[in-house]
Amino acid sequence: MVAKLNLAEMFKYGLFQDPIILGDNLEEVRNYIHNFKLESSGIDILSFQPGVGKTHHTNELLKKMNSYLLVTGSHKLLKGEYSALRAKYWQGFPEKCKEYKGQVQKLDSYGVSIKTICQIQSCDRRTCPYWKQFNTKKAIAPYHFLTSDRVLNKEGKYKFDMLLVDEAMEYGTEYTLKEESLNESIQAMGKYENVKFLEEVDWGADLLDYLQENIKLINRKKYSSLNGAIRGKQWDDVKKIAKFRPYNLIKYYYYHTIYGNSSCYYEPLLYTVFDLARQKLPIIMLDASFDVKAYEVTLARYNFEHKNKPRDPFINQPLGPITDLLTRSYDSNIRDKHKTIYRMDKNNYYYKTGIWDFNNKKLTENGKKTEKELKSFINKIKRKYHHVGIITYQDLEPLFEGLGKTEHFFNLRGSNKLKNVDALFIIGTPQKKVSGILKGYNKLCLTDFTEESIYKPIYKIQDGMNCIYHEYVDCYGKHEHWDCNSGDGYREKKPVSYRFKGDYEDWYHEELRKQREAGEIDLELWYKFSEYAQNQDESEKYQAIHRARPFLKDNPIIYVFGDIPEKIKQEFTIVSYDKDNTRIHFSRDYRGVYPLALGVAISEYYYNTGSTSAEIAKEFRLYKRDNKKSYNTPFITKIIKEITPHNLRTIDKLLKEDISLTPAAIKRRHPNINIDREMIEDFIFYAKGAAFIRM
Repeated sequence: MVAKLNLAEMFKYGLFQDPIILGDNLEEVRNYIHNFKLESSGIDILSFQPGVGKTHHTNELLKKMNSYLLVTGSHKLLKGEYSALRAKYWQGFPEKCKEYKGQVQKLDSYGVSIKTICQIQSCDRRTCPYWKQFNTKKAIAPYHFLTSDRVLNKEGKYKFDMLLVDEAMEYGTEYTLKEESLNESIQAMGKYENVKFLEEVDWGADLLDYLQENIKLINRKKYSSLNGAIRGKQWDDVKKIAKFRPYNLIKYYYYHTIYGNSSCYYEPLLYTVFDLARQKLPIIMLDASFDVKAYEVTLARYNFEHKNKPRDPFINQPLGPITDLLTRSYDSNIRDKHKTIYRMDKNNYYYKTGIWDFNNKKLTENGKKTEKELKSFINKIKRKYHHVGIITYQDLEPLFEGLGKTEHFFNLRGSNKLKNVDALFIIGTPQKKVSGILKGYNKLCLTDFTEESIYKPIYKIQDGMNCIYHEYVDCYGKHEHWDCNSGDGYREKKPVSYRFKGDYEDWYHEELRKQREAGEIDLELWYKFSEYAQNQDESEKYQAIHRARPFLKDNPIIYVFGDIPEKIKQEFTIVSYDKDNTRIHFSRDYRGVYPLALGVAISEYYYNTGSTSAEIAKEFRLYKRDNKKSYNTPFITKIIKEITPHNLRTIDKLLKEDISLTPAAIKRRHPNINIDREMIEDFIFYAKGAAFIRM
């Protein structure tokens, strides 16, 4: 059986709804957010653009709540954005258990449950730091706690008044049937307990009802035999018995009853959210890169499975009607076209394959040249903007350390490390590995596609035009064809997503039409593989640019050496430079050194070395306004001893806004600025084009 998306049901129940757009400018959106009422049951998804105020609004809401659980997959968020809340941060067993050594550590590594370990150790939960942390009405925790009994009260009910999910919930659990491993576990249990009834089980049969009826007996036998193996220090048996997990078997047979065509079933963690929503719990999800199609597919799967086999007895909780899964989605549509994102070296996408030698784990010859030039660009921009951020591939990140704050692709969610940088460099066009894309898609849509079934088109020149060249080999031989955009060619060589071999495209459109007419659609048709693959990469590129919070800055400076996602093109004005003009831009616009960058560099050098003003002036080659005849030692002394950070930032801001300002004009605008006229003239002189200064 294949999971189907029933369009009529989804719209009838109100589960598929268009997002509510809050506004197209920051002030309007924030005013709307301020009046939000999100305490009602159902699922509210806040997918505003980054920097609009999702996290701030959530913090304000939670300060008023008496009880909540906030979960996320990002440890950066757990320890950062929500640190001001008076909530308990749940930590794992190794971090909280004072006895985590010796036998305790060994049992944990063997997969023995924490409850069993604590029982064997005769721990007092009332004083144990691990267990005490769960006695709270307000908690912040990693995702994995959501499916544990730590979120339940003594009656087995969810114990919080609200659930918040921050960032994408791309997690879940695979339930498999491995008979060889099962038999090994049962044989090990048989050394300590009579488990003949398990030895006689036909694991190929439909065992859902049998396992549910006998779950208490099975668990007793498991834990009794486990205790026996531990007492006898039979560690090989301990490992085997710990692998036997009856509840996981129940989940496997639940899905096997519905589909009956696989040895492995994947349950998204989002199902737990749906279960809680049907228990009338208010739920808020926050994700600026929210994947609507992925959510729809997951919701459709959940509905399809529940219709075939109700989940209520399976999770031991009464669930309300499917209409309790009403989802309200809120989005923003801010357009800041007066702000510019720079696409540098526009014909080069800085793909990792052209820079990094994967076999030898080092830069290619082209990569060495690229690194040298990029570093020179970054050093030049630091003459104007002291705080620089760099996002690139993980293998390349160490190369740029010391030039500014660094991050790497696919490690950006929840990161605010770069939000306050003055200028951001994004180097590269991130692309997920095909194995990761296939794995994610197969789990989501319950497909079993392999790398052999797909290929990736490339760009080639034909008749002087950029065209997409399709070439692949299958069992019928080699196939190739050209796509030249109806004879116009492609102006941009945008990354092309993976495609299926054969006549899949023709089949897809015809099959989708037929299934739409029938009212039920296969999940893989509702969310096409090539669309899924493209969204994965577009999301990462979008996240990268918004790490610098461009909506919150008057003049964000963002240079992209790689592809710019389509959504960014809608939000900002894109200015593109070819290779030659990229070099001219950094040589022309960053000759001088601006006050803040110069002042901070001098101060840091002084405090790190203890050098005198004369020594610093010589090191920086800081000459007076006399054609390099003498060093400006008095200027150095004033930077170190007289100029306040406030005055330094003030003159820096003024000169960045208008480099033609005179000392008199600066004094008129800021009469209270405490910098003498001679020093203001020095600042202007150095900012206008003092290329001789060594930074």
